[in-house]
Amino acid sequence: MKKIIILLFCGLACVTFANAQNKVKFSSINQVGVLGNQSATTMTFQTVNGACYKGWFAGAGVGVDFHEYFIVPVFLDIRKEFGQKNQKPFVYLDGGVSIYSDDKDKFYDYKNGGYFDGGIGYAIYFHKRQAVLFSAGYCYKGYTKEHSYADSWPGTADTYRYNYNRLVVKVGLRF
Repeated sequence: MKKIIILLFCGLACVTFANAQNKVKFSSINQVGVLGNQSATTMTFQTVNGACYKGWFAGAGVGVDFHEYFIVPVFLDIRKEFGQKNQKPFVYLDGGVSIYSDDKDKFYDYKNGGYFDGGIGYAIYFHKRQAVLFSAGYCYKGYTKEHSYADSWPGTADTYRYNYNRLVVKVGLRF
């Protein structure tokens, strides 16, 4: 967790430094999406704030996913748009940590897991820097819960690893 926070601050520091050197523009992306696989479909909400420069975007984001439990991804987002027109395809890559945030059972110890989201999309600009975004990709989230039997069986524990591999379709607005 400390490594992710340090990476977020380093990324934001780089964006701030670049802003002082060139015409970097602040941008905010807010998205809603559907995550699905063969066994379940859930909703996701995300907000990402960062900076744009020459078709590149880099920022930090946070979201809420409604799986069996609430999972909060905290991540870095990098994307690249292609073309010079008002309709531009793009690729994106997100990476960070997924935080288990539901009511915690007192019998289990919960550990945060990884988060990855990558895919392709299409931006339709309706104003100079404002656009509607459509994207599709692959999303992974995970966490672990563990129950220790230290009182009755020292050194014995049950460990459950939850890995969510989903396809994701999102729509959003960029300001």
